[in-house]
Amino acid sequence: MTAHIEAPVSTKTTFVPITTDRGLCGGVNINLTKELAKNLIPAEKAAGASVEVVSVGDKGRSQVKRFNPDELTTSITGLFAQVDPNFGQASCVAEEALKTDADKYVVLYQRYISAINQKVTPVEITSSRVLQSLEVDPMNDFEIESAREDLVNNYTQFCLATSIYAALLDGRTSEIASKMAAMDNATRNCDSLVEKLQISYNKARQSIITTELIEIISGAESLKDSS
Repeated sequence: MTAHIEAPVSTKTTFVPITTDRGLCGGVNINLTKELAKNLIPAEKAAGASVEVVSVGDKGRSQVKRFNPDELTTSITGLFAQVDPNFGQASCVAEEALKTDADKYVVLYQRYISAINQKVTPVEITSSRVLQSLEVDPMNDFEIESAREDLVNNYTQFCLATSIYAALLDGRTSEIASKMAAMDNATRNCDSLVEKLQISYNKARQSIITTELIEIISGAESLKDSS
């Protein structure tokens, strides 16, 4: 939501990857964590920024811990255990991310495109400290009643919370869609396997019957010859 603001280069970036608590959902989690580990984190470090990761979801925690253990500072799990994603959960995640006191926050999630297509998408939110230090005030076009500092702080917190909330909803949708596709593929594979086994069984059964018939006929012919 603040990505359109031309902010200075970040000296500290916090990533918030949104993953699932359970597996069996295709490449939803691994694709996201690979994008984080191979592209996003190296790019920030190459620009001179320090990196921290606030991971959401049990699968993300284990994968980030494997790829980037030094950057993982906080992990949040169990969000989807009892209820669907809500703004209260997003606010709690945002609060944990804000504790890192970064210049820039990047929410990384799987954007739902279709039942078989999800795209890893980053959303950048500039911190209130950076917004207040800009030479050109981004709030000049608006009439402000309260203190500017309080407004910018609230604006950043709200942007981060709403971005996380949208990411939770999209991530949950992508998870369910991927699970449906995975289970559909598994069902088709099972049906194909059953069909192949049925053919093999029928061939083996036919072979046994044919062999027994040959033995019976051969025995009957032998009796005729002996008589």
